[in-house]
Amino acid sequence: MTALARELQSRNRDVVLISLPDTEPFVRNVARLPFIPCCEEEFPAGSTPEVVRQMSRLQGQEAAEFVVRVCAAITSALLKSLPRLINSVGIDALVLDTYQFYLELVPIKLGIPYVHVSNALHFDYSGHTPLCIFDWPL
Repeated sequence: MTALARELQSRNRDVVLISLPDTEPFVRNVARLPFIPCCEEEFPAGSTPEVVRQMSRLQGQEAAEFVVRVCAAITSALLKSLPRLINSVGIDALVLDTYQFYLELVPIKLGIPYVHVSNALHFDYSGHTPLCIFDWPL
């Protein structure tokens, strides 16, 4: 996403990354891009290391279920906080990562354009192929 952000900047577009507070040091200091935190109430600064600590103790199905629960909690928080944030900052378009399930509902509701970018392995919920976290059946 940072490479895409820089490309958009090179085309004279204003770009800002919106994410959980724990990503701010990377975005500002390493990627050197503008940043706006969101979901501070649900995921305050410092909460990511605790999630990683819990996840590091799990394996297999239990780990997969934990990750899905965390993703659902993040999505819920984003669906709650993004509309206000987008309106208050005056954002007029979004680039969304497909790993954030159903986040496109926000720009659809607000009537602003969006695009999806896939930065992770594809999750096929159609049942035609196994989820990328499982082996193919023998």
